[in-house]
Amino acid sequence: MGAHDMSTLYRRYIDVLNRRDWDCLGDFVALDVVHNDRPFGLAGYRAILEQDVREIPDVRFEIELLTAEPPVEVAARMNQSRTRLRGNAVIPACNARALCCASARRPIA
Repeated sequence: MGAHDMSTLYRRYIDVLNRRDWDCLGDFVALDVVHNDRPFGLAGYRAILEQDVREIPDVRFEIELLTAEPPVEVAARMNQSRTRLRGNAVIPACNARALCCASARRPIA
């Protein structure tokens, strides 16, 4: 897969997240996905996303910078706009709109 194809695939994945089209996650996420050495599989990943949307219903991901290094890696700088309506053990509810930035590197297999 070339750099253009990898970038297109990642943009489609972000679009799926923004549309909350959880049934299409399997097109982008492995059934046995692992994050930070913690296996939780596709079903667990979907559950995390669904919980995030319940806590932050207006979360939206915007790609600020995207680079692809074939054959296996994509790196992105993302902006997230959101209002946290429900708190959790780590972050309390704030009911105020916030803009957050994050960087991510993802292997493409």
